[in-house]
Amino acid sequence: MVVYGDLLFLINFSMDFLSFYFLCIILHKRLSTLRVCIASAVGGIYSVASLFLGIGREWSLILDVSVPVLMCIIAFASKKTGWCEIIKTVLLYFFVSALLGGLMTALFYLFNRIDSFAQQMGADEGIDVWIFTILTVVSSIFTLKGGSFFRSSAARREGELVIFGGGEKSVKLRTLIDSGNLVREPISERAVVFASLEACAPLLDPALVDAVEGKRELESLPFSILSGVRLVPSKTIAGETVVPAIRFKRAVLRVGKSFKELDIYIALVCGIALGGYEAVISHEAA
Repeated sequence: MVVYGDLLFLINFSMDFLSFYFLCIILHKRLSTLRVCIASAVGGIYSVASLFLGIGREWSLILDVSVPVLMCIIAFASKKTGWCEIIKTVLLYFFVSALLGGLMTALFYLFNRIDSFAQQMGADEGIDVWIFTILTVVSSIFTLKGGSFFRSSAARREGELVIFGGGEKSVKLRTLIDSGNLVREPISERAVVFASLEACAPLLDPALVDAVEGKRELESLPFSILSGVRLVPSKTIAGETVVPAIRFKRAVLRVGKSFKELDIYIALVCGIALGGYEAVISHEAA
């Protein structure tokens, strides 16, 4: 049996990249193309190298488990990532890759069951590249549908965000935890929470409130106020814009009986519907 190393690498690289792509969607993570490409390349190289490794079944099994763990760490791990989250990501990666690969295998055997179809497709001699593409697309659709099962329970949740300003002042915001909010402050990469200007007004300088409402220019504010403001790019239905964001003294999110300290920026918005909520936070930040 002849095995083409370049084709084997390409197939495994493509399957791993698709698996990581769907994993980002399911876990509401941002896709880092460079890191995912590196992780997928590691998987592709291992698939080729495993053909030449004569290390026995036990060591092969250990490598078969260790390499995907390494790939998930390369693709997603950061300084703030805990081992529980890594384990969850690895298990879900195994599920997605197995589902994607299993569906492709099942579809290929289904094509071979139909002789006339198999002859037209050339399946008697193996999978052509364009048949592989068709199988990948069909399997991807099923995989996405299966992934929606995992994210449906966490896609929309409610919580209470408590923001602490100077002194003893604080406000409580009825918060929507939404997978659609992926905005981050561009310099620090901290998550951005969109909050109602009116709800946060008790913690803000009146001059800043006027600037956000458009009653005065933001640049005219004193440096003592302006130094704490960041302009965060954001995309809306109306197009691209920038919104002023602030890091308050402290922010705590309560969901049910659990509490979590957040290191976030609060983007102040007015005249924009937040779906009846006073704040919207991403599922990843929550």
